[in-house]
Amino acid sequence: FTAPPEPEMARRRKAWEAAARVREPFNRAKSALAQGDFAGATGDLSALVKLDPKWAEAQFSLARCYEELKDLSRAREGFERSVVLDPDVALYQHKLSSLLLALPDASRSDIAAALAHAMKAADLTRRTDPAVLDTLARALYRNEKIVEAFETQKLALAALKSNTTPEQREEYAKRLKQY
Repeated sequence: FTAPPEPEMARRRKAWEAAARVREPFNRAKSALAQGDFAGATGDLSALVKLDPKWAEAQFSLARCYEELKDLSRAREGFERSVVLDPDVALYQHKLSSLLLALPDASRSDIAAALAHAMKAADLTRRTDPAVLDTLARALYRNEKIVEAFETQKLALAALKSNTTPEQREEYAKRLKQY
């Protein structure tokens, strides 16, 4: 056994120390989220984002907390950051689109952006995820693409799994009638 060169050892030590600094707040945040303590999780997630601003998952989790706490401005910022950091994660695209559609003061550009993110999420899921298709249909409808919204909602309804609750199935069908 030969030890790695000193610069390599220093790099490994630094990486291990960084991982140790992240592990404890990450575990606390996961525990708080599992208990539905979104306010409690924000402190640790904020610290993680400060340690590594390019960690898309931490940005996304923090945004989810803000969304649950009804701080939509901060939620939007976090979802937008997670999409910029990792644009090929369908969940990030989907949540940003959903949030933009839910904004009480959504502008035309917000609604157009919601459609772009919903289309990206649908493409990433190969148009098989019913929740993503439902969001895409809502975005199409809000962008006055009524026929496309109707067709997409039909796909969303057809994509629902057999274990979908009757309430959720009814909700999708209600939107189909709306379009």
